[in-house]
Amino acid sequence: RWRILPDESARLAAVRTGEIHLTAITDPLTVQSASESEGVQVLEHDTTDYYLLGLNTAEPPFGDVRVRQALSLAIDRQAIIDAVFFGRGQVSGPIVPTLGEWAQPVEQLPNYTVDRERAKHLLEEAGQSDLSFTILVGSLYQEFVNIALVIQDQLSEIGVTVELEQVEWGTFIDRWVARDFQSFVSFNSGGNDPDGALYSAFITDGGTNAFQFSSEEVDRLLESGRTTTDAEARKTIYQNVEVELAEEAPVIFISSRVGFFAVRDEVRGFQPTAAQTWATLSQTTIVEEE
Repeated sequence: RWRILPDESARLAAVRTGEIHLTAITDPLTVQSASESEGVQVLEHDTTDYYLLGLNTAEPPFGDVRVRQALSLAIDRQAIIDAVFFGRGQVSGPIVPTLGEWAQPVEQLPNYTVDRERAKHLLEEAGQSDLSFTILVGSLYQEFVNIALVIQDQLSEIGVTVELEQVEWGTFIDRWVARDFQSFVSFNSGGNDPDGALYSAFITDGGTNAFQFSSEEVDRLLESGRTTTDAEARKTIYQNVEVELAEEAPVIFISSRVGFFAVRDEVRGFQPTAAQTWATLSQTTIVEEE
């Protein structure tokens, strides 16, 4: 039986009492509390999702690539992982580390090493020394709010003023669909192949290209990647895509997302996967206490 319990603390309470047997959890404090609960275990697994700061490249100030690059240089991704996720997760490029050799090492991506002096210089070049903008955040996910707060603090160090606009999840989705934002914090699914991870999100006019990003070179590479059959050639293509996206910075890719499930001790056989499918429920059983 599936129960819809939007509030995470209510789900944890229900697992603790045995009212429900397992639930997904996300907030690090909830994870810690679950791990200390009698009769409950926490299953942790890497996912193919990644957290991001998305930028609306069709509107000022983010139509200027120098502004986008400045944000990428000023944001300390590892510090976000440490502060928001207690160190769980990995700094991610456009392809998450979970996909192994498909992913370009982040050390080789442009605009990833924190350099706030260069960030200030780029803003001066773009005439945006007094830059201010708003991050749209869906309040359903506390980690989105927490990420935005850390970004707000980090960008203040280069003189950028950031305001958070917290809205209900339905409003967030409506605004996302309408492209009615300057920027937003969320996560995307990486899928199990680079085409699924990148094509719809970054091809010109792609269905999930909320960033309204358009690049002839990225379009060319993405089309080539989905029509090339040689594995090594595809890997090279997608590593080039990663470099282009890191250079153009329509998105500030932050980190991979670690998934957590709080599971009662009497549950047997449930094993989450990187794509977070629920397929193992078919092999999951409940062992009643004698």
